[in-house]
Amino acid sequence: MKTHQSFFSATAVVLFLYLIYLTQPILAPEALFASGKAFSDSGNNKKAVKLITKAVTLEQSSENPDTLALISYLAELGERYDMEMEYDSALATNIQLLELYRAVNSQDGIRSTIKKIVSIFQAMKSTQYPSEFKIDGYTETLTAYFRIKKIESISHDSAIVHLDAGTFDGLYAGSTGEAYGVFVTGKDRANELVGTIQVLDVKQHSARALVVMSKPDVADLRIAKGDMAALPARMPKLAYRSILFNLSKINIEFTDNEKGPLLNHRLLMYLDSPQLEEEVLELCTEDIKNTYEYIKDMVDDNPTWDDPIPEGRYAGKSFLDVMKDAHRKDVLSFFRFVVSFPGKYMGNTWRVDETFATWLINKSPLGVLDYRDTLFDTRTDKEIRELIGDINAPKPNDFVKGDYYTHFQILATDSAEAGNFDYAWKLTDLILR
Repeated sequence: MKTHQSFFSATAVVLFLYLIYLTQPILAPEALFASGKAFSDSGNNKKAVKLITKAVTLEQSSENPDTLALISYLAELGERYDMEMEYDSALATNIQLLELYRAVNSQDGIRSTIKKIVSIFQAMKSTQYPSEFKIDGYTETLTAYFRIKKIESISHDSAIVHLDAGTFDGLYAGSTGEAYGVFVTGKDRANELVGTIQVLDVKQHSARALVVMSKPDVADLRIAKGDMAALPARMPKLAYRSILFNLSKINIEFTDNEKGPLLNHRLLMYLDSPQLEEEVLELCTEDIKNTYEYIKDMVDDNPTWDDPIPEGRYAGKSFLDVMKDAHRKDVLSFFRFVVSFPGKYMGNTWRVDETFATWLINKSPLGVLDYRDTLFDTRTDKEIRELIGDINAPKPNDFVKGDYYTHFQILATDSAEAGNFDYAWKLTDLILR
C-alpha cells in the first residue's frame, strides 16, 4: 500500500507543477526548472528537456542572470539530452556549461565537464550518431594518424581495412597516405612503414581504405588490426594548437588510472585552446597524485620505489616523491618528451600515471623543446659545450643519442617557412655554436 501511495504522491507533485506551468503565462526560471526536474525524476526526459530549456532561456534573458542557477539548469539539461541520445544538444549544452564553470573558477565542474564532453564525442562514434556539430571558420589540412579498427579482407600484398574515423575527423574519399605498424612486445614494427593507403569511401565516423603492403613477405610488417593510417585531414583552423593536440594528432592517447580518457583527439581537434591545455594538464596531474595516494603505503613491499633517482632534473628524489608533488609543468615536460620521441607510444593508449612514473625511473629524459629551452638559457659557448658534452666521445651523450641537431634543424626550417624568422635564426645560431 505504501508503494502505491508513494507513486501517487510523486505523480501528484508532477501534475501539480505542470498545472502551474500551464496556467501561468510566464514562470520564474526556478519554478520551470523544479517542474522539469520533477518530470526528469519520474522518467519523462522529453517533457523535462522542454521545461528546463525554457528555464535556461528565461534566466539568460533576465536583467541579471544568475550564473550558479544557470549552471544547475544546464547540468541537468545536458544529462537529459545525453540520456535521450541527443548528442549534438548534449555537446552544445556541456560546452556552454564549461564556459560557466570557468567563469566561476569551479575546478571540479571544469574537470567533470571536460570528461563529459569527451564521453559525448565517444558516444557519437560508437553509436554512429548523425551529428551536425561543427566549428565555424577556416579549415586547414593536417596529416593525422588514425587507427585501423578492422581488416575486412586481406590478400598476399593488399588489404581492405576500416578506419576508426570519418568525415567528423576530417577524412575524405580519395585521400592517400601511408600505413605504419604499432608497438607490439617482441616485434620490430613500432612506427615502421607497412604500406601505402588510399581512402575508398567515408562515413561520418568511419572509413574504408585500401592498403598495399610494402613488404608483404616480412611477417612483422604485414598490416594488422590496430595499425595506423597517416592521412590528410581537414580540421578547424584554431588560433592555438597545444602539445596535447600534437600528441592526439599522432594517435597517442592517455587515460586516467580507471581507464577513463584524458586526451581525446576530437576534443582537441575542435576545442583546443591554452585554457583547455592547462585544464587537461591539471586533470593528468591530479590523476598522478591520486595514484601516489593509492600506492604510497605499498613501499614496504616494494622498497626500490623509495630509491633516489640518480641523475636528471629530479636527482635525489624517488619517483614517489615527484608523483606526490607533481605539477602541471612536470606533466608538460613528460608530454614534450613523448611528442619528441613518440616511438612505441603511437597508436596505443596508455595510463598517464604509469608512463609518467616510468619516465621518472628512466631519469626523465628531455624532449626537444625542453632541451632547446635549456640551451637558450645558456650564455656562452662554453656553457653550451658543457651541457651537450663532447659529441665525438666514444660513449654518446643524451644530446647525440636524441639527435637534437636534426630536430633543431627541422624546427628552424619549419619556423622560417612559417615566417617566424627571429626564432629560426635563434635556432640556427644555436646549431652553429
